[in-house]
Amino acid sequence: MKNKTYIFGVVCVLLITLGGIFKIQHWPFAGILLTLGVTLSTLAFMPIALLNSYKTETDKKLKKLYIIAYICIFIDFAGMLFKIQHWPGAGIFLIVSIPLPFVLFLPAYLLQIRKNKQLNYNNMLLVLFFFGYFAAITALLAINISKDVLDDYVNSANNYEQQAKLTNHQTSAIIEGLSARDSIKKEALLKINAKSASLYKLIDKIKTGIIRNVDYNNQQAIDAEGNVNLSKIYGLDDRNIYQREEFKAKAIELKKGLSEYRNLLITSLNSKEVEVTDYLNHILDTPQNWQFNKFDGKLMIAIIDELSAIKKDVALAELETLSVIEG
Repeated sequence: MKNKTYIFGVVCVLLITLGGIFKIQHWPFAGILLTLGVTLSTLAFMPIALLNSYKTETDKKLKKLYIIAYICIFIDFAGMLFKIQHWPGAGIFLIVSIPLPFVLFLPAYLLQIRKNKQLNYNNMLLVLFFFGYFAAITALLAINISKDVLDDYVNSANNYEQQAKLTNHQTSAIIEGLSARDSIKKEALLKINAKSASLYKLIDKIKTGIIRNVDYNNQQAIDAEGNVNLSKIYGLDDRNIYQREEFKAKAIELKKGLSEYRNLLITSLNSKEVEVTDYLNHILDTPQNWQFNKFDGKLMIAIIDELSAIKKDVALAELETLSVIEG
């Protein structure tokens, strides 16, 4: 029976280890491996192992340690799993699980050491528990990025979106301000505005596609109009999205659209408007490896931030061009 328990334990450790590696590399089935490994460990292996130790223990007072240890292990591993998988309630689990071994298990263990001289730090339960605890915390730190960093990206992306909206309001005011006598100018401005709108639509489509691709539950964070609440989405720290073929194609499409848009703006200007032309070339520049350098290896929220910045640049380029044409 003991041999089977040890083998089962090794299988659980392998599943968790493989799941951790797959998660760090963002390979498929990482979530399944982690969920299966942690679930089997906490609901099957740990109870069996602790129960065997509980039955062979002659000291009734010492048996309480096994119950306390299991409670700490269960909450700790559940918190780790919820955090890695970005499930709701992860924060509460972590707030409880991280200090729990030190405020519950450690005092109980030290109390037993004082009463029972035969109990020492070579006790297998203690060694296994603390190895498991610190392994869980280490895995958590290795796999997840600081929440403050993610929040900074979220705030930055939201600010870019807000700037784009404000700039578009100014652009709309310019177009609406042209009288019927300026029909030629108005036609040129509407053509530019239509191209801008198509780029906004493409950028928003790419963003929502990324968000759904990382975690289907993120659909709840996207409203009927396609607006995204970044504070409600999961998988903000997901990487290597650019390696996915569907995103590569969209990034190339965006690069092509920006290049065409820049040419349209420049040809709409008077050739003497050198400063404006240089400005447009600067903010809408798309060199050969532009899409690769912009998105490869970055966090999902960093990619969303880049896309929001591009959207803001498109809005500024349109406003600058329309102001020159109108003036």
